[in-house]
Amino acid sequence: MEIKKTTEREALHEMIEFYKDRGLDIRPVDINISEDEFVADNGAVYFGLNKVSNVASAAERISKERKERGEFKNLYDF
Repeated sequence: MEIKKTTEREALHEMIEFYKDRGLDIRPVDINISEDEFVADNGAVYFGLNKVSNVASAAERISKERKERGEFKNLYDF
């Protein structure tokens, strides 16, 4: 996939269109599925945690915590 990046927003839009054109479902961040970057799961592509303001810096810790303790049950478990 070649993206002619002029701005991050434009590159992101181009990437989303690329995946949609190939029949993949683009999903928002999911605290129990998303990783730092985009991730594919069951025919869908989930936004990465690094795309969420004020969460990007904690993305690696969130992923590690989920792998060690399992899925988050609710906001308080987070």
